[in-house]
Amino acid sequence: MNRLDEINLKKLKLLNSHIEDALKNPTSRYFDFGIYLKYFEEFEILRDYFKGNYSDLLLDLENKSKPESSKTTDFEGRGFLRRQVIIDLNKDIQKIISRSEFFETDSSKATQLTNNSQKIFISHGKSKDWIELQNFLTHQSRLETIELSQQANLGRTILQKLNEESKKCNYAIIVMSGDDTDPDGKAKARENVIHEIGFFQGTYGLDRVCILYEEGTSIPSNISGVVYIPYKHDEIKNTFLDLQKELKAAGF
Repeated sequence: MNRLDEINLKKLKLLNSHIEDALKNPTSRYFDFGIYLKYFEEFEILRDYFKGNYSDLLLDLENKSKPESSKTTDFEGRGFLRRQVIIDLNKDIQKIISRSEFFETDSSKATQLTNNSQKIFISHGKSKDWIELQNFLTHQSRLETIELSQQANLGRTILQKLNEESKKCNYAIIVMSGDDTDPDGKAKARENVIHEIGFFQGTYGLDRVCILYEEGTSIPSNISGVVYIPYKHDEIKNTFLDLQKELKAAGF
């Protein structure tokens, strides 16, 4: 991290301590809007800073608007905020803090990439399509792959494991299948897949990430511009010819 990162992370941790203190009393259901609004305003500034510099690690962090007062006479007319709003703020703060150990400069990323071997990282959701993909890459194309669940945990968190194992590769293929559903009942990709699209694009570069997209899966607005190879349900093999072209262009 650079010096400004460190300063802003300290501010975020201080803000987090204020929020956690407020939540210590489980019986507190309402909070003074006038006091807590400033915490949301401070968080917005810090959130935008870290998302601007590390968007690949924070794709799933929403740009929420500041909450509104209840507009009641509580707290001398300032109104209140409900406990859940404060809990949600705490979760967002924790999300940034928990990933801060992976913040790094562009120059350090470049150094890592030059030392990587020619391996391909396979990212996926719940669908088993990735197994057919891995078999194609290893047995037909004779390429080495890494898939996260096949690697030893070694006491690492999922994020630590992802960060460390990704450094052994210099290209990623992401299977974006419709494993979950949104509130409207439309198929969507799992959150880890959306996060990893940004993570690998930030780590390897846009030209070293290939997305295999299951048709009918909704695409979040924050990644709507990505290029992908489409396939129908259970027909991922139909992407392999185009995938070979992408891999050849990338030097495999």
